[in-house]
Amino acid sequence: MEFIATTSLMDFPHFLYFLLLTGAMASCWISKKQVTAAITLGAVGLGIWLIHIQPLGVISLIFMGVLIFSYYKFDGSLWIKKGFFLLVIFLGFLFYEHMVPGFQNFILAKNIHLSVDSKAYQFYLNADKALVALMLIMAGHPLNKNFRDWKETIRVLPLPFLGVCFILLGSAFWAHYIRLDFKVPAILWWWIPANLFLVCTSEEIFFRGFIQNQLGQFLSTFSWGKWVSLGAASILFGLYHHAGGPIYMTLATLAGVGYGYVYLKSQRIESSILLHFSVNLIHILAFSYPALIR
Repeated sequence: MEFIATTSLMDFPHFLYFLLLTGAMASCWISKKQVTAAITLGAVGLGIWLIHIQPLGVISLIFMGVLIFSYYKFDGSLWIKKGFFLLVIFLGFLFYEHMVPGFQNFILAKNIHLSVDSKAYQFYLNADKALVALMLIMAGHPLNKNFRDWKETIRVLPLPFLGVCFILLGSAFWAHYIRLDFKVPAILWWWIPANLFLVCTSEEIFFRGFIQNQLGQFLSTFSWGKWVSLGAASILFGLYHHAGGPIYMTLATLAGVGYGYVYLKSQRIESSILLHFSVNLIHILAFSYPALIR
């Protein structure tokens, strides 16, 4: 049962904004980059018209885009490239933490209680985070292209999925952070594409696809390099969730280890995206979401 204090109902322009943002991300797998770029520009244009993206936000996106594309194209000094790498991480964190001025992200759901003892749930259409992820994809991160790629993606998932669910959800249950709460929320129709593309895909592209992948390449001459890169990306992923408090940060770090492991094994970002989304889906369908009132 849902106890709704306030909801932001989407009018047509905002519904179109939602479709363009999620559609741009989905198009990365089914269309050419030119199509993805066109849909992305459409989302940015509509965001400007709706005043969710302001002039300073546009300037920040252009700067970030130039930086990302320059990083992937740069073929000079390794030390300069490492400097580029750290700068992309730093600025990426500012975008992902919504600290870059010029964005007024539209709130799709506010103060929704999915059960009587769960915390209020809010969801924003975070264009700042999604647009950076789209630029990282278009600039250079490889995606699955055929059935063989998807087969390899899915092949590594079963055991890590069981392990992550057992450790992550079990730890949250033991800490009284969640309880069993089977339900099919009314928000599920928009939550699925929003969580898959604007949350899971955006976060996995940045933390696993960029940070873990690129750091792993810098440390590839060391046998322990891949594990250091996995650990570093997982810790940063945990820190990124600092707003949820110490328990949530710890759970996010543990989740990051699982997501990073399947990415390491498959070398396909789709593995970590699907694992991340599967855990989130089980969470909302079978447990307190986002957490119990403490």
